[in-house]
Amino acid sequence: MSSYGSIRFQAGDYFSVARLDKKTGSIECVVKRFWWPARFYNAHPYFPLSRFVRSMTRMMVLLSGKSVAVIVVMLLVVSAIMLQAMLVSPANEMAVSRTMETGVGLLYAPMVLSILIGLKRQAGWHGAMNMALAAYNEGGKTDLLSVAKEDYIYSKSSDRFYIPLSAAGVLSSGLAAVLTANRDLTYMFVAEVFLWLDFVKGFGAIPISSQASRLFQKWISAKPPEGIQLLVAQRAMKGLIEAQRESR
Repeated sequence: MSSYGSIRFQAGDYFSVARLDKKTGSIECVVKRFWWPARFYNAHPYFPLSRFVRSMTRMMVLLSGKSVAVIVVMLLVVSAIMLQAMLVSPANEMAVSRTMETGVGLLYAPMVLSILIGLKRQAGWHGAMNMALAAYNEGGKTDLLSVAKEDYIYSKSSDRFYIPLSAAGVLSSGLAAVLTANRDLTYMFVAEVFLWLDFVKGFGAIPISSQASRLFQKWISAKPPEGIQLLVAQRAMKGLIEAQRESR
């Protein structure tokens, strides 16, 4: 994962975060262990537990403070909308459901827009992350020259999830309408199927999702990085590798 001014890598029980200090120009790297549920999931990849839950557990650890704050605010707004609907029409479940859907819909558009703007803003950092990831995954290299030779678009990038999980949202909405089922639960089920598909096969190995991911990276989420961004990515990768070696 990457955000403006920082790059994160994760593997096994550890994740590293390297940040650029804008004032001094120095690079700081912090390496931490995932909390125990995530470590348990890593040690037991086939344990009968939802991959959706696994992903959310790891994601919450990696999110920045601002991202967590935004999520909390959104949950509070949705809760307030639901409470108001229940107070106005406590016996009318249909009214509550429609009010909830309207409230979530109003939040969805600005949320998607903010995500796309954020991805575009941090594209150089994401490109650097992809290059460092490709250099190590494909050749075991971490030196700056090897990293700089890689393409900023990478099939195993975390961006491979955006298109399939968006497609899961569209598919689950259709299924929920046909089956008259809860949309949220339907989405969790469809997303679970898609995440297992990535675990077993890999979205990068499926032609349609692979090409969609490359186009998404090319036009939205990644671009050729600057030299300092490559240095931050290299520092994050080296920090993660060192932590894994010391733990053995």
